[in-house]
Amino acid sequence: MPSPRYIEPNATYAICRRIEGRRFLLRPDGKLTALFVYLLALCAAKFGVTVHMATVMSTHFHLVVTVPNGNVSEFMHALDTHLACAIQVLRRYVVGVVWAPGQLTIVQLHTAEAVAHQIAYAMVNPTAAGLVWRPEQWPGLNPTLEELGRRTLSAGKPDFYFTGKKWAEAGSVKLELPMQCFADEQEARAAIAQELEAQLAEARAEIRARGWKVMGPTRARNVSPYRRAKTFEARGTLRPHVAAGPGQTEARIAAIEQLVEFRERHREAKRALVRGGPGRRVPARHILDGQASRRPRGAVPVAPALSRDLFTDLSSLRGAGVRAVRRGECREGARGGILRVDDVVFRRTADH
Repeated sequence: MPSPRYIEPNATYAICRRIEGRRFLLRPDGKLTALFVYLLALCAAKFGVTVHMATVMSTHFHLVVTVPNGNVSEFMHALDTHLACAIQVLRRYVVGVVWAPGQLTIVQLHTAEAVAHQIAYAMVNPTAAGLVWRPEQWPGLNPTLEELGRRTLSAGKPDFYFTGKKWAEAGSVKLELPMQCFADEQEARAAIAQELEAQLAEARAEIRARGWKVMGPTRARNVSPYRRAKTFEARGTLRPHVAAGPGQTEARIAAIEQLVEFRERHREAKRALVRGGPGRRVPARHILDGQASRRPRGAVPVAPALSRDLFTDLSSLRGAGVRAVRRGECREGARGGILRVDDVVFRRTADH
């Protein structure tokens, strides 16, 4: 079972999602790019997500986003679900699942250095993979540094899957600079440019050292979506949940300690809630099951009127008009503020 995710408001995340079996289902042709932009725009608007960077490779995609409302799991669940269904129709004959199970990576970025590093990493990805010599040559979605804060991604509704009035005729989302991490626009662009230059030089040096022949944008655009990547891929590597950027050791240690403390208190609270009884302490801010791919409401906040502390007394929750309800009522009760741990759901009653 995945570990619970610590959620903070206005957090910035680096997100990566991979195709099962490393197939080229995200081949950078016009229809796929329009599909991705359309769904990204709709999901970002629905969940209030700010998009800083988006790069779509043939076998995976990268996002750098800021999530004001702490609903990163719900955002990715909606994006992944609709994108997978549409890809099944677009590519046809897709056997099995689209996304690699357990391969959703969501890393919280704790410093400005980490944000700049991840934005540059996404930009350089086509070059680091040996597909193009310059990032701007990539035929798919891969905005340049000059386009950040200025370009608006837009696309019409794809006609091969989305039908009816439920879906908007078009979607658009502006690529915003991460100004919450920097003093001004000039500082943000300078930090990203410095990282971009360093990573691009490193990627090109790796291409020369390995003797790779760059594929080029035309071949990348025309490759069969049913083929698979054959290059070596390391397995069993670390999959961090937090990042602080190069050289930010103290910030990284502080972020890890914060995450470890949260998970320890989460385990204690879960055991206490399972035991039950008055006086037990349960998390009153967020209970995370960590399975956003199966449960779209993986992180549900309790109504703020109950308590702003991370822990509160179960007896006080009962006194505030919270009652246990069935799992089936979880969806309709979400608007009133609910608290969920595994199969037990607590919800504020209507008179409170």
